[in-house]
Amino acid sequence: MVHRRRCEEARGGGGRGGGRATSRPARPPRLPASSLASETNVCYNCVDRHIEAGAGDTVAFYWEGNDEGTDSTMTYAQLHAAVGRAANWLRSAGVKKGDDVTLYMPMVPELPVAMLACARIGAVHSVVFAGFSADALAARIADSKSAVVITAAAVRRGAKPIPLKSVVDAACAKCAADGGHAVASVLVLDKPEAMPRSAVPMQAGRDAWWDEAMVGQSADAAVEWVGAEDPLFKLYTSGSTGKPKGVVHTTAGYMVGTATTFKAVFDYRVGGGASGAGGKKGDAKEKETDAPTPTTPLPPQPDDVYWCTADCGWITGHSYVTYGPLLHRATQVLFEGVPTHPDAGRMWAIVDKYKVAQLYTAPTAIRALEACGDDWVTKAGRSSLRVLGSVGEPIGPVAWAWYHDVVGGSRCPIVDTWWQTETGAHMLTPLPAATPLKPGSATLPFFGVEPALLDEHGKEIEGEGEGVLVIKRSWPSALRTLAGDADRFEATYFAPYPGYYFSGDGARRDADGYYWCVEGGVGGGGWEGGRGGGRARARRVSLGGPFPTPHTSLSPPPKGSSGASTTSSTCQATASARPRWRARSRSTPRAPRRRSCRSTTRSKGKASTRT
Repeated sequence: MVHRRRCEEARGGGGRGGGRATSRPARPPRLPASSLASETNVCYNCVDRHIEAGAGDTVAFYWEGNDEGTDSTMTYAQLHAAVGRAANWLRSAGVKKGDDVTLYMPMVPELPVAMLACARIGAVHSVVFAGFSADALAARIADSKSAVVITAAAVRRGAKPIPLKSVVDAACAKCAADGGHAVASVLVLDKPEAMPRSAVPMQAGRDAWWDEAMVGQSADAAVEWVGAEDPLFKLYTSGSTGKPKGVVHTTAGYMVGTATTFKAVFDYRVGGGASGAGGKKGDAKEKETDAPTPTTPLPPQPDDVYWCTADCGWITGHSYVTYGPLLHRATQVLFEGVPTHPDAGRMWAIVDKYKVAQLYTAPTAIRALEACGDDWVTKAGRSSLRVLGSVGEPIGPVAWAWYHDVVGGSRCPIVDTWWQTETGAHMLTPLPAATPLKPGSATLPFFGVEPALLDEHGKEIEGEGEGVLVIKRSWPSALRTLAGDADRFEATYFAPYPGYYFSGDGARRDADGYYWCVEGGVGGGGWEGGRGGGRARARRVSLGGPFPTPHTSLSPPPKGSSGASTTSSTCQATASARPRWRARSRSTPRAPRRRSCRSTTRSKGKASTRT
């Protein structure tokens, strides 16, 4: 990744006493943060860097629409041009560095294009899931004071049409009526397959069609170099008390966190023989090395095709669709539809169509597809799959086993990740082919992450135990504040247990140091996080008997053993039909309520990593 650094020259002689001349260069004094700054730009690192390296013809997005046969391809060169035009339009609409722009769009290539266009000019994007109501959207627009909203005419999810532009109109009207905030510009993407253009209400002087607005805009847009701690985006979580929390992520640390975790956790491989990211395919440059040079060059290898099914309205779509993959010049699938439309084989057909190597999806989808039967999966080849990922609520051993055995053919490791909107990137996760797996466990902390468990008195638990999951030290991609509410930021995340980041989740650590997480299990409230919805609040699924060791965790139960049973009726039905690892349910111990944590509660079902 590329960044620029500037350093103010030290004044005086450099010593604490100052003034004494010396023939040697003075040792630079410690400079305040305001005097030592780094500049970078996420969009440049996601797009321009790869174009300059000659990878413009590499596919960035394979877009798969809601209906079969509706698809498109966007290369990095096309992505660069689209981002440039969108960035120039934003500037023409008066958007400048530090301004907020609200995005309310379906999963189309124009959504990451708009996010990158904001990043390119230093604007702060706020993506709102295009399923939220007009009231929810209005609250987020008003809090951000966005002058520009980007949306689409409509979208179809399965057979259901959703009139997005009408929702935006209602939200804008509510903003004006309730708080006097007026949205100056609304940019609308045409979606004729979801709604005829003639049926879309457009307000003269405020609204513009995306295709018409891009006409005449240059494909080259100047990069706005920003400070390392300048805000990149805000993402609102859904609280049940008070207004939603605007989690603010900044530029450099978030970029480092998402790029590092994407590469390591998904083992993403860029083709080109011996060349790494940024090199032309099949045109690797020789490096000075003591190793013998092969007489026959290695043939170019195709890039992996990665697919994260998350929507960009959630943190997973930010970190592992728009930013992490593009920082590594990844080729990925964007999917607008739902996994059961037109039938339960759609997801596996897409895997075969694009030869997907890494699949990252939610336990909700896994359980829904499992309930549809194995035949939908097994009639697809799926031979390209190499790594399977899980994000959302805890997956549980039963769904884990089906995902591993049926979807992955018992050959693909599962990276079951725990993280949150607030953490920005993976915190607990296996590494494929490196971490011995245990069904249902998020396993071990990622590099540099230091988790801890606290008891009811706030003291650290050593060895095996269960308690409140906290983080002991800072990490690059952590949230920096809550938009406009620093006091709430402090009270929510740091006041409950001074000296620790309070995740709001509970966890158990076994004898091998593996973590078993329960989303929203403490503090009397749910949590907007990378483990998703509230299914684990009251119950957790743990392995029956002693926790398996890493060497035995992938072995099936002995013949004649009972199947799994959980509190989920779907899992009960599956367990009776397919014996798996034995599982049992137990009530989750709850930590004492702390008044300062009440703001961490949220509305039912508003998980930030839904797919």
